Amino acid sequence: MHTGLIRIEKPSTCGVEQWELIDTAGLVHFALVSQSKFKGQACLFRGQGKDWPLVPTLFRDARSKRINEGVCIWERTLANEFFNRAGAFCTGDQRPRTRAEWLVRMRHHGMPSRLLDWSTSVFVAAWFACTDDAPADEDGVLWTLSQADMNQANVGYHGAMNLSGESEEVRRISAVAFEGTIGEWPPVCVIAPRLAGRPLAQQAEYTLHATDVPLEACDNAREWLCRLRIPATMKAPLRATLQATGVEESIAVSDLDSLAILLTDRIRV
Repeated sequence: MHTGLIRIEKPSTCGVEQWELIDTAGLVHFALVSQSKFKGQACLFRGQGKDWPLVPTLFRDARSKRINEGVCIWERTLANEFFNRAGAFCTGDQRPRTRAEWLVRMRHHGMPSRLLDWSTSVFVAAWFACTDDAPADEDGVLWTLSQADMNQANVGYHGAMNLSGESEEVRRISAVAFEGTIGEWPPVCVIAPRLAGRPLAQQAEYTLHATDVPLEACDNAREWLCRLRIPATMKAPLRATLQATGVEESIAVSDLDSLAILLTDRIRV
């Protein structure tokens, strides 16, 4: 018996095991269920205000701008222009050392990239599932991903790959961004140095994608993915619970500007 959760016997359309939140207490139990399902392996979490496909911003933006055929050229131009111009702002230890690290810096500053954001915290992920840009009457979703199981199934590597170490799989997918070529490799789960600010506050880690195939559409997704449906009616109480435990502030305050905004909004005359 899992308090606050019910198991949906019929798998999701992608065949991934799925649960439904019926009480805010179910959030912690879902994290425990995920750990049990993946035999204690380290899990990542991603919350979405709507059940959008698990694809990075690069491919989402390409679809919305109808530039699918030229996405490689578009990405190459973005990546190289950022690399050429951002160097003046990244000096010393702050300067990325590899192409993969440059992709993280691009993602950090809001540029389209082939990195999809995840968090090591189920609470951070749940916050985004409750506060995303989706309409309030839309159901949210919280995904769990097993790092080790995903990489083992996709590239035969047991564990998350380090972006700084640049394994062959990470190097060839990262190279695509700067060279404008096409790759058909499976996605991998990667660990990146956590930059100060949002990535650090949100305990960010990533999946790195060579194609626009959503993670849940991968043939072996059921081996390393699990999902929790958050009914629209549960968003407000879940958000209130997270606020009461300080999750909002830990996520929202990543620099002095965001601290000023938060305090101005909270403190009234």
